[in-house]
Amino acid sequence: MSPVDSILIQLVDMSPIDRILINLVDMSPVDSILIQLVDMSPVDSILIQLANMSPVDSILIQLVDMSPVDRILIYLVDMSPVDSILIQLVDMSPVDSILIQLADMSPIDRILIQWTDMPSVHIILIQLAAMPQVDNEEGVDGGGVTRDMLTIFWNEVKERYFHGNEAFVPHLRPERLSEKKDFVTLGRIFSLSTATLRSIPIQICRSTLMVIIYDTCDVNPDTLLEDFLLFLDYEDRELLTSSLNSFDNMGEEDKDKLQEFFMKFGMGIIPRAKTLRQHVNNLAQNELCIKPKFFCENMRKGIPRKHMKHFWRQMTLEHLDHLYRDFFITAENVWPKIRCETWPLRNPNDIRVYGYLRDLIQDLEEETLLSFVQFVTADRKIPSSFITVGFNDTQGIARCPIASTCAYRLDIPVSYSSFEEFKTEFMMVLNSDEAKTFNRQ
Repeated sequence: MSPVDSILIQLVDMSPIDRILINLVDMSPVDSILIQLVDMSPVDSILIQLANMSPVDSILIQLVDMSPVDRILIYLVDMSPVDSILIQLVDMSPVDSILIQLADMSPIDRILIQWTDMPSVHIILIQLAAMPQVDNEEGVDGGGVTRDMLTIFWNEVKERYFHGNEAFVPHLRPERLSEKKDFVTLGRIFSLSTATLRSIPIQICRSTLMVIIYDTCDVNPDTLLEDFLLFLDYEDRELLTSSLNSFDNMGEEDKDKLQEFFMKFGMGIIPRAKTLRQHVNNLAQNELCIKPKFFCENMRKGIPRKHMKHFWRQMTLEHLDHLYRDFFITAENVWPKIRCETWPLRNPNDIRVYGYLRDLIQDLEEETLLSFVQFVTADRKIPSSFITVGFNDTQGIARCPIASTCAYRLDIPVSYSSFEEFKTEFMMVLNSDEAKTFNRQ
């Protein structure tokens, strides 16, 4: 041991035996000091070194009060420090987390153990039997029984306790204010759902989420505007976007509509180019932050203290964007929403065209994929329910994909002989006026 090393180790009151042990596992003096600073015993530090755990990882794991043995077990099954922290946030014992990892259970289903008295082995069996799989593809249930359960739950909650179009804000009508305490429970379930799914379970406006986490209505104006546009319906969004981009080019009729828009939210103003953006910012702050503040405070009360300290309070806008990734229009998010009317598929033609549909979704650019979602659901967002796919034998001039937006249903002819033929015809449909219609059938 070098003289410098021996002096550094002395500074953290390490015994001579500990110093020798640390030297035997080639631990640097800096690492040993870091480990000492988080009250880790020398034996623990050696075990962690043997498991190839970095000092930073060991410190992160210390922050969630995990025992040294648990830390080693978690590393032996290649669980990342982030996973181990998320597991701690849902109050799952390390032993359970190891068993679930060894059973190759998705993180989405871990919390089911906490919400029921069902033994772990039963959860595993449910996961294996949840949905048949074809050609090593993920089951059409899109990720397990827990995701379905949470989707159903948050869809119902969204209708009852929130309002908005593509981004949502806590809300209760005056006659239902007696239910305000429900938001405490919703706060806890929201945090547990996020830890389980590794994404936000409901697209709460980011500005509103900042009120929940940090108890502040002081949100970046750009974020407020982005959230407010998603909060509005499509017609109001288009009107407001157009006015912000080119107010001076607006006709009198559109300016009257803009004034009516502000009056709808209780703002009696005459829109002018110089002050428009500030008025919009004030309105967005009021609707997304100030009005729902009471409900946000109740949701904050329901979030477990450990969650708030070690997870939510560490959030930046960049982190939030990552958590909101499930709401982005991507092939990875759209495809799990597709399920066949009958499963498993047995007809060779059905199987072939189903493969064409999968390849098409993977190939589409973002804007065209948005057109696909809009064509089938009449909405410009990831659907909350599944899109049901059926097949028919239509041929000739009448052959084309048909969508029923009120039922989230897509019927596809099976008479296509190649993917190129299927894609060409489908693209003609997506580029048609019908695909750009927003009213539900």
